[in-house]
Amino acid sequence: MKRKHHNEIVSRKMPRRRVLYMDDSKSARLLYGRILSEAGWMVETCSSTEEALIKLNTCPDSYDMVMSDVITPMNMSDGFDLLRQMKLSIIRGINSTPFVALSTCQELSNLALTMGAIKFIHKPLTPSIANELCIIHF
Repeated sequence: MKRKHHNEIVSRKMPRRRVLYMDDSKSARLLYGRILSEAGWMVETCSSTEEALIKLNTCPDSYDMVMSDVITPMNMSDGFDLLRQMKLSIIRGINSTPFVALSTCQELSNLALTMGAIKFIHKPLTPSIANELCIIHF
């Protein structure tokens, strides 16, 4: 009971940040969405670059961060496409939204950071990493 009361106080002091999480894997969206939510994020998920861009264009200032898996199956846009299109957007709310790249391939970290990602996370996303993301000041 004491812990619940503490969590309520913390949530009143710190506004919840909103994240858009893109991954082609439904199970990853569910798992990482839950991990991010438990860390204090309000999570919205999508399965493709196209879906993410629709959400971003609809409400450009509504997300504090975009996270994306950067590798998807062939013939699909990937997280790098999303990052590229966000950075090229003329809409300020989109082109200035912090982007976090996720992948099982650590070798992609330099590319992601060079393209403008603020952070690269080697999958799997853990609760401790999700908690760290909550305290990053963008």
